[in-house]
Amino acid sequence: ESWHELANSFVSNRMLFSMAGPLQ
Repeated sequence: ESWHELANSFVSNRMLFSMAGPLQ
């Protein structure tokens, strides 16, 4: 369960970065 939480935050961070990347 703890690694699942980590994976979720990693995925959401990655989505955030892929959205913010082109903007900068």
